[in-house]
Amino acid sequence: MNKSIEIVVNRILELMEQGQIPWARPWRGDAHAPRNAGSNRSYSGVNAILLTMANYSNNRFLTYKQAAGLGANVKHGEHGWPIIYVKQLEVEDKDSGELKDSFVCKHFNCFNVSQCENLPEKFNEPVRVTDNQVIPTCAEIIQNMPSPPEIVYGFNRAAYCPGTDQVEMPDLNQFNSSPEFYNTLYHETAHASGHQSRLNRPIQNKFGSKEYGKEELISEITAAALCHETQIFDKVERNTTAYLQGWIQRIREDQSSLISAARQAEKAISYILNEQAEPKHELPLAA
Repeated sequence: MNKSIEIVVNRILELMEQGQIPWARPWRGDAHAPRNAGSNRSYSGVNAILLTMANYSNNRFLTYKQAAGLGANVKHGEHGWPIIYVKQLEVEDKDSGELKDSFVCKHFNCFNVSQCENLPEKFNEPVRVTDNQVIPTCAEIIQNMPSPPEIVYGFNRAAYCPGTDQVEMPDLNQFNSSPEFYNTLYHETAHASGHQSRLNRPIQNKFGSKEYGKEELISEITAAALCHETQIFDKVERNTTAYLQGWIQRIREDQSSLISAARQAEKAISYILNEQAEPKHELPLAA
Protein backbone atom coordinates (compact mmCIF):
# COMPACT_ATOMS: atom_id res chain seq x y z
CA MET A 1 0.00 0.00 0.00
CA ASN A 2 1.24 3.48 -0.88
CA LYS A 3 2.80 4.94 2.29
CA SER A 4 1.05 8.30 1.92
CA ILE A 5 -2.34 6.59 1.68
CA GLU A 6 -1.56 4.54 4.78
CA ILE A 7 -0.60 7.65 6.76
CA VAL A 8 -3.59 9.78 5.73
CA VAL A 9 -6.15 7.01 6.24
CA ASN A 10 -4.85 6.35 9.75
CA ARG A 11 -4.92 10.08 10.47
CA ILE A 12 -8.48 10.36 9.12
CA LEU A 13 -9.61 7.44 11.29
CA GLU A 14 -7.99 9.14 14.27
CA LEU A 15 -9.87 12.38 13.58
CA MET A 16 -13.15 10.50 13.14
CA GLU A 17 -12.79 9.30 16.73
CA GLN A 18 -13.36 12.94 17.75
CA GLY A 19 -16.93 12.82 16.45
CA GLN A 20 -18.73 14.51 13.59
CA ILE A 21 -16.74 17.26 11.87
CA PRO A 22 -18.73 19.81 9.80
CA TRP A 23 -17.70 20.16 6.15
CA ALA A 24 -17.19 23.63 4.68
CA ARG A 25 -16.97 24.45 0.98
CA PRO A 26 -13.35 25.55 0.46
CA TRP A 27 -14.09 28.25 -2.12
CA ARG A 28 -16.33 31.26 -2.45
CA GLY A 29 -18.64 30.12 -5.22
CA ASP A 30 -20.26 33.53 -5.49
CA ALA A 31 -17.09 35.62 -5.45
CA HIS A 32 -17.73 36.80 -9.00
CA ALA A 33 -21.48 36.18 -9.22
CA PRO A 34 -23.71 39.23 -9.85
CA ARG A 35 -25.14 40.61 -6.61
CA ASN A 36 -27.36 43.46 -5.50
CA ALA A 37 -25.26 46.32 -4.18
CA GLY A 38 -27.91 47.34 -1.64
CA SER A 39 -28.73 43.99 -0.05
CA ASN A 40 -25.44 42.25 -0.99
CA ARG A 41 -27.48 39.20 -2.01
CA SER A 42 -26.45 37.23 -5.08
CA TYR A 43 -28.87 37.13 -7.99
CA SER A 44 -30.11 33.68 -8.94
CA GLY A 45 -31.65 31.85 -11.85
CA VAL A 46 -32.20 33.74 -15.09
CA ASN A 47 -31.26 37.06 -13.44
CA ALA A 48 -27.77 35.74 -12.65
CA ILE A 49 -27.40 34.64 -16.27
CA LEU A 50 -28.63 37.97 -17.69
CA LEU A 51 -26.34 40.06 -15.48
CA THR A 52 -23.33 37.83 -16.03
CA MET A 53 -23.76 38.41 -19.75
CA ALA A 54 -23.49 42.15 -19.07
CA ASN A 55 -19.78 41.44 -18.52
CA TYR A 56 -18.75 44.14 -16.03
CA SER A 57 -15.58 43.83 -13.97
CA ASN A 58 -17.54 44.92 -10.87
CA ASN A 59 -20.31 42.43 -10.08
CA ARG A 60 -22.59 44.82 -8.11
CA PHE A 61 -25.89 46.08 -9.50
CA LEU A 62 -28.70 48.27 -8.17
CA THR A 63 -31.97 49.78 -9.32
CA TYR A 64 -32.46 53.45 -10.18
CA LYS A 65 -34.40 53.86 -6.92
CA GLN A 66 -31.65 52.22 -4.88
CA ALA A 67 -29.05 54.51 -6.43
CA ALA A 68 -31.14 57.58 -5.62
CA GLY A 69 -31.61 56.34 -2.06
CA LEU A 70 -27.84 56.32 -1.67
CA GLY A 71 -27.53 59.89 -2.91
CA ALA A 72 -26.20 58.69 -6.25
CA ASN A 73 -27.47 58.80 -9.81
CA VAL A 74 -27.23 56.85 -13.03
CA LYS A 75 -24.88 58.44 -15.55
CA HIS A 76 -26.51 60.21 -18.46
CA GLY A 77 -27.00 57.96 -21.47
CA GLU A 78 -26.60 54.67 -19.60
CA HIS A 79 -29.07 51.87 -20.33
CA GLY A 80 -30.36 49.48 -17.70
CA TRP A 81 -30.27 45.69 -17.63
CA PRO A 82 -33.63 43.93 -17.23
CA ILE A 83 -34.18 41.54 -14.34
CA ILE A 84 -37.31 39.58 -13.41
CA TYR A 85 -39.06 39.46 -10.05
CA VAL A 86 -41.47 36.60 -9.42
CA LYS A 87 -43.67 36.43 -6.31
CA GLN A 88 -45.82 33.43 -5.39
CA LEU A 89 -49.25 34.18 -3.95
CA GLU A 90 -52.16 32.10 -2.69
CA VAL A 91 -55.35 33.17 -4.45
CA GLU A 92 -58.90 31.94 -3.76
CA ASP A 93 -60.49 30.22 -6.74
CA LYS A 94 -63.71 32.02 -7.65
CA ASP A 95 -65.56 28.81 -8.44
CA SER A 96 -64.34 26.31 -5.85
CA GLY A 97 -63.24 28.67 -3.11
CA GLU A 98 -60.00 26.72 -2.77
CA LEU A 99 -56.66 28.43 -2.37
CA LYS A 100 -54.43 28.01 -5.40
CA ASP A 101 -50.91 29.13 -6.17
CA SER A 102 -50.60 32.15 -8.41
CA PHE A 103 -47.51 33.95 -9.62
CA VAL A 104 -46.96 37.65 -10.16
CA CYS A 105 -44.15 38.48 -12.54
CA LYS A 106 -42.60 41.95 -12.84
CA HIS A 107 -39.48 43.25 -14.48
CA PHE A 108 -37.11 45.99 -13.41
CA ASN A 109 -34.08 47.65 -14.91
CA CYS A 110 -30.92 47.63 -12.86
CA PHE A 111 -27.55 49.25 -13.40
CA ASN A 112 -24.01 48.22 -12.71
CA VAL A 113 -22.28 50.42 -10.13
CA SER A 114 -19.85 51.52 -12.86
CA GLN A 115 -22.87 53.05 -14.65
CA CYS A 116 -23.55 55.25 -11.62
CA GLU A 117 -21.83 58.26 -10.07
CA ASN A 118 -21.68 59.74 -6.58
CA LEU A 119 -21.98 56.32 -4.96
CA PRO A 120 -20.29 55.77 -1.58
CA GLU A 121 -16.72 54.60 -2.19
CA LYS A 122 -17.32 51.15 -0.73
CA PHE A 123 -19.47 50.22 -3.74
CA ASN A 124 -16.58 50.83 -6.10
CA GLU A 125 -14.20 48.56 -4.21
CA PRO A 126 -13.58 45.19 -5.89
CA VAL A 127 -15.05 42.10 -4.28
CA ARG A 128 -12.52 40.72 -1.86
CA VAL A 129 -10.81 37.57 -3.02
CA THR A 130 -7.78 35.87 -1.61
CA ASP A 131 -4.29 36.34 -3.00
CA ASN A 132 -3.37 32.68 -3.18
CA GLN A 133 -0.06 31.64 -4.64
CA VAL A 134 0.81 28.70 -6.86
CA ILE A 135 2.61 25.96 -4.92
CA PRO A 136 5.18 24.61 -7.42
CA THR A 137 5.43 21.10 -5.94
CA CYS A 138 1.64 20.79 -6.03
CA ALA A 139 1.33 22.11 -9.57
CA GLU A 140 3.97 19.64 -10.77
CA ILE A 141 1.74 16.71 -9.79
CA ILE A 142 -0.82 17.75 -12.41
CA GLN A 143 1.77 18.86 -14.96
CA ASN A 144 3.48 15.47 -14.85
CA MET A 145 0.34 13.34 -14.95
CA PRO A 146 0.26 11.15 -18.07
CA SER A 147 -2.53 12.10 -20.53
CA PRO A 148 -4.19 14.47 -18.05
CA PRO A 149 -7.76 15.74 -18.50
CA GLU A 150 -8.33 19.28 -19.72
CA ILE A 151 -8.66 21.64 -16.75
CA VAL A 152 -10.94 24.64 -17.27
CA TYR A 153 -11.09 27.48 -14.72
CA GLY A 154 -13.65 30.20 -14.07
CA PHE A 155 -16.49 27.99 -12.82
CA ASN A 156 -18.38 28.40 -9.55
CA ARG A 157 -18.19 24.67 -8.93
CA ALA A 158 -15.62 21.90 -8.92
CA ALA A 159 -16.51 18.87 -11.04
CA TYR A 160 -15.20 16.25 -13.42
CA CYS A 161 -17.18 15.72 -16.65
CA PRO A 162 -16.47 12.25 -18.06
CA GLY A 163 -18.21 12.97 -21.38
CA THR A 164 -15.79 15.74 -22.29
CA ASP A 165 -12.95 14.52 -20.05
CA GLN A 166 -12.73 17.97 -18.47
CA VAL A 167 -12.17 19.14 -14.92
CA GLU A 168 -14.12 22.31 -14.11
CA MET A 169 -12.66 24.45 -11.33
CA PRO A 170 -13.12 27.82 -9.63
CA ASP A 171 -10.13 30.14 -9.95
CA LEU A 172 -7.27 29.81 -7.49
CA ASN A 173 -8.12 33.10 -5.76
CA GLN A 174 -11.69 32.03 -5.05
CA PHE A 175 -10.40 29.45 -2.58
CA ASN A 176 -9.80 30.10 1.09
CA SER A 177 -6.20 28.97 0.68
CA SER A 178 -3.82 27.45 -1.86
CA PRO A 179 -3.79 24.02 -0.13
CA GLU A 180 -7.58 23.86 -0.38
CA PHE A 181 -7.35 24.68 -4.09
CA TYR A 182 -4.92 21.84 -4.74
CA ASN A 183 -6.86 19.41 -2.56
CA THR A 184 -9.98 20.10 -4.64
CA LEU A 185 -8.05 19.90 -7.91
CA TYR A 186 -6.55 16.56 -6.85
CA HIS A 187 -10.01 15.24 -5.95
CA GLU A 188 -11.41 16.03 -9.41
CA THR A 189 -8.25 14.71 -11.10
CA ALA A 190 -8.68 11.49 -9.13
CA HIS A 191 -12.13 11.11 -10.67
CA ALA A 192 -10.53 11.68 -14.07
CA SER A 193 -8.08 8.85 -13.43
CA GLY A 194 -11.04 6.49 -13.67
CA HIS A 195 -11.86 7.53 -17.24
CA GLN A 196 -12.09 4.63 -19.71
CA SER A 197 -8.90 5.83 -21.41
CA ARG A 198 -7.01 5.56 -18.10
CA LEU A 199 -7.91 3.13 -15.29
CA ASN A 200 -11.41 2.43 -16.64
CA ARG A 201 -13.07 2.62 -13.21
CA PRO A 202 -16.91 2.79 -13.07
CA ILE A 203 -17.26 6.53 -12.43
CA GLN A 204 -20.59 7.41 -14.07
CA ASN A 205 -22.93 6.46 -11.25
CA LYS A 206 -26.28 7.81 -10.06
CA PHE A 207 -25.82 10.62 -7.55
CA GLY A 208 -26.34 9.41 -4.00
CA SER A 209 -26.03 5.74 -4.88
CA LYS A 210 -23.66 3.41 -3.03
CA GLU A 211 -21.46 3.24 -6.15
CA TYR A 212 -21.37 7.03 -6.39
CA GLY A 213 -20.40 7.31 -2.74
CA LYS A 214 -17.63 4.76 -3.06
CA GLU A 215 -16.15 6.71 -5.97
CA GLU A 216 -16.21 9.84 -3.79
CA LEU A 217 -14.27 7.97 -1.09
CA ILE A 218 -11.68 6.81 -3.64
CA SER A 219 -11.18 10.31 -5.03
CA GLU A 220 -10.99 12.01 -1.63
CA ILE A 221 -8.44 9.51 -0.31
CA THR A 222 -6.41 9.93 -3.50
CA ALA A 223 -6.49 13.70 -3.03
CA ALA A 224 -5.48 13.35 0.61
CA ALA A 225 -2.51 11.15 -0.31
CA LEU A 226 -1.36 13.61 -2.97
CA CYS A 227 -1.63 16.41 -0.40
CA HIS A 228 0.56 14.34 1.91
CA GLU A 229 3.07 13.81 -0.89
CA THR A 230 3.28 17.60 -1.30
CA GLN A 231 3.30 18.30 2.46
CA ILE A 232 0.01 20.21 2.66
CA PHE A 233 -2.27 17.52 4.14
CA ASP A 234 -2.18 19.07 7.61
CA LYS A 235 -3.85 22.18 6.11
CA VAL A 236 -6.83 20.24 4.74
CA GLU A 237 -7.15 17.16 6.97
CA ARG A 238 -10.22 18.28 8.92
CA ASN A 239 -12.29 19.14 5.85
CA THR A 240 -11.14 15.92 4.18
CA THR A 241 -12.29 13.94 7.21
CA ALA A 242 -15.64 15.77 7.24
CA TYR A 243 -16.19 15.02 3.55
CA LEU A 244 -15.44 11.32 4.02
CA GLN A 245 -17.65 11.12 7.11
CA GLY A 246 -20.52 12.60 5.14
CA TRP A 247 -20.31 10.07 2.31
CA ILE A 248 -19.78 7.10 4.63
CA GLN A 249 -23.00 8.02 6.43
CA ARG A 250 -24.89 8.71 3.21
CA ILE A 251 -24.17 5.29 1.70
CA ARG A 252 -24.63 3.62 5.10
CA GLU A 253 -21.17 2.16 5.30
CA ASP A 254 -18.71 2.11 8.19
CA GLN A 255 -15.11 3.18 8.60
CA SER A 256 -13.85 -0.10 7.13
CA SER A 257 -15.06 1.17 3.75
CA LEU A 258 -12.09 3.54 3.84
CA ILE A 259 -9.74 0.57 3.62
CA SER A 260 -11.47 -0.77 0.51
CA ALA A 261 -11.48 2.69 -1.05
CA ALA A 262 -7.80 3.12 -0.15
CA ARG A 263 -6.86 0.10 -2.24
CA GLN A 264 -8.59 1.63 -5.26
CA ALA A 265 -7.00 4.98 -4.45
CA GLU A 266 -3.59 3.34 -4.60
CA LYS A 267 -4.13 2.64 -8.31
CA ALA A 268 -5.26 6.21 -8.90
CA ILE A 269 -2.31 7.81 -7.15
CA SER A 270 0.15 5.51 -8.94
CA TYR A 271 -1.38 6.54 -12.26
CA ILE A 272 -1.38 10.27 -11.46
CA LEU A 273 2.23 10.12 -10.23
CA ASN A 274 3.16 7.98 -13.25
CA GLU A 275 4.74 5.28 -11.15
CA GLN A 276 4.30 1.55 -10.60
CA ALA A 277 2.34 0.58 -7.52
CA GLU A 278 4.45 -0.72 -4.66
CA PRO A 279 3.93 -4.30 -3.41
CA LYS A 280 0.73 -4.53 -1.45
CA HIS A 281 0.42 -5.18 2.25
CA GLU A 282 -2.54 -4.96 4.55
CA LEU A 283 -3.38 -1.47 5.75
CA PRO A 284 -3.64 -1.44 9.55
CA LEU A 285 -6.47 0.43 11.20
CA ALA A 286 -5.51 3.21 13.58
CA ALA A 287 -5.63 2.26 17.21
